[in-house]
Amino acid sequence: MTILQFQYEVSDNKKRELKELGFEWAPVKDAWDAGFSHLQDFLLNDEITQLNTQTIHNGYNLGGWVSDQRNKREHLEPDKKKKLDELGFIWVANTAAWDRGVSEFKKFVEEFGHSKVPQGNKIREGYVTPDGYKLSNWVVKARQSRKNDKLPQQQIEELDRLGFIWDPRTHAWEEGFNTLLKFYTREGHSNVPVSQIEDGIKLGQWIRYQRRWQKQLSSAQKSKLRKVDFTWE
Repeated sequence: MTILQFQYEVSDNKKRELKELGFEWAPVKDAWDAGFSHLQDFLLNDEITQLNTQTIHNGYNLGGWVSDQRNKREHLEPDKKKKLDELGFIWVANTAAWDRGVSEFKKFVEEFGHSKVPQGNKIREGYVTPDGYKLSNWVVKARQSRKNDKLPQQQIEELDRLGFIWDPRTHAWEEGFNTLLKFYTREGHSNVPVSQIEDGIKLGQWIRYQRRWQKQLSSAQKSKLRKVDFTWE
């Protein structure tokens, strides 16, 4: 049943009760109103505890709509934000889980002096804290949420302040290049021995990887390498 159908089928007494609670019978005018109407329906059916990003309500992607409102919070029109606030809308989902992840990430940075949380693969498990918290999993989820535009700006900024690495591959490349640049500035060339290690980074191996995968490098990356007289042979 849609919100408009519901409007005509409830009793006058029920309508008055709902109106006193702040319920509005405004007709659906656009896509936003459609989503808001589904949210109202959902709340009326006492299903709020089941609402999540995967929620489908009467064939409508309510979970996606809710995530979109959270992501656009800073840019929502005041009247829309007010309507959501009046419904008791939760702007930041799973705050307890988020806060736990941020707390563990802070501890990691403080202990190791960097934000490169080891990730797992088929051979080894990712980083797990002494008390069993799978921090590497949380890091992956945070990156994926931002990639899918599902991470609120305030949370993005919170992690930015902690030096969070959003794109580990790009970060690793920049780290390798900066190490090469340091070598080039000191030695005057980029003929790095294969066994060369600089500041804990296996620079010689990094050089070899650039040559092997040069077709996958971006134009900007190739341009940077040319500036330090990089040779491809």
